[in-house]
This record gives sequence, structure tokens and C-alpha cells, in this order.
Amino acid sequence: MISFKDTRAMQNKNESHVSPSRIRRFAAKTLVEIGYWKCFVLKHERAIPYARKAAKLDPTNDQAQSLLGYLEIRHGNAKYEKKEFEAAIRFYDLAKLYLDKAIELTPGNPRAFYYRGVANLQSGALKRDEKCFDSAVYLLQAAVLDFTKALKLLPDLSRTYLLRGIANELLGDIEAGKNNKEMSKTYYGGALSDYNDLLFYVPNSIDAYRYRSNLKRKLNVAGADEDMRTAGKLAALKRIELSSTYNEFPIIVG
Repeated sequence: MISFKDTRAMQNKNESHVSPSRIRRFAAKTLVEIGYWKCFVLKHERAIPYARKAAKLDPTNDQAQSLLGYLEIRHGNAKYEKKEFEAAIRFYDLAKLYLDKAIELTPGNPRAFYYRGVANLQSGALKRDEKCFDSAVYLLQAAVLDFTKALKLLPDLSRTYLLRGIANELLGDIEAGKNNKEMSKTYYGGALSDYNDLLFYVPNSIDAYRYRSNLKRKLNVAGADEDMRTAGKLAALKRIELSSTYNEFPIIVG
């Protein structure tokens, strides 16, 4: 019969033999959690050392790679705001390297697909502005695919509907510029569906009403003015001042 003393001795022995790799994995997970907290509660720059340390401690931690990708997107957005567009695209490309790695490690990671979709959307929008339409279409289509995969994994990731809608709308704009009416109609239809889906999950979404209003105006269908009035009323309740533009970049991700 095993005594309490023997059981305790066995437990202490097991605890003393925790593998270094397990300790590293636990430490990396903790660092990622701290990194995300610093990112969203404080400033994203403060999360950088935590994300890098986590990835170094545990190269198989997909959340560390996702966080690094997100941080590079934020760097790209900062360059965009300074109108340093080539630098912005370089940061978005770097973000996708980290996010590719995250998806390779864990194909069921919705956050990685979401962030990679954002990086593709940002780059695609910039390429459109540069009139590099082939590159823009490739990137925007990739964004739509990434957002779709994220939604399959996590259907109530509501902001994804907005971003996929914007990607579809930009694709529709490009095809409309080529006088490709059937393709533009398909993309615009996808965008309208996405904005409607966002309103299903978030009925008071100011962005959904604004973007849907803009799209309805492009399509010359009823309801554009009503949607904009609704957006204005919601903004007034939240004490938000609406700008005069619609498809604004960079997208602030969260």
C-alpha cells in the first residue's frame, strides 16, 4: 500500500521533471497574452518585444506569429498615414510572411486569416490607387478569400463582413472601370450582401450604413439617403463626427 508520503514524493518528482520545452511553451503563451493586452490597452509598440520573445521561445506558437503579423500591419498603417506608400506595402508584405507561418502552424486560426486579409486589402487598395490594376485585383481577391476562410472558422467575427464588403466593392470599382458590367455587378452584389450581413450581427453599425449608402448610390438604387441618415443619427448618439469620405484607408484593425 502506497502511503501519503510516498504519493507526495512521487508528485514532487514529477513536478521537478517538467521539460524545458513545456516551460518555454507556457512562457511564450503568457508573453503573447501580455503582448495583445499591451497592444490594445496601451500602445502597439509596447507589444513588440513580447511578441518577438514569444516567437523565439516557441517557434511553433501560431498566436505569436499572428501578433507579429498584426504589429507589422500597424507599422504599415503608420507609413500610410505619412503617405509613405511603398514603405507601407513593404510592412504589409512582411506581415503576410508572419501570418503565412501562423496559418501553416495552425490552419484553423481565424485571427491569422483575418489579419492576412487586412494586409491583402491594404496592399490591394494602394495598388488600385497606383493604377496597378492586375496586382490590385490579385490582392483584393486574396483578401476576399482570407476573410471568407476567417468567417467559416468564426462566423460572428462581425468586422470581417465589413472588410470583405470593402474588398468586393473595390473589385467592383475596378471592373466597372474596365466596363465589365457582369463582373462589377457580381462584386457589388457580394459587397451589398456583406454589408447586410454586418447589420444582421451589429444592427447599429455606423460603418455598415455608410458603406451600404455609398454602394447604393453607385448602383443607383433606393435607400442610399436613408442609410446615410441612419448613420448620422447613430453617430450623433455616439458623439462621432462623420467624415465626408467612405472607402477610407488604412483600415484600423483590432
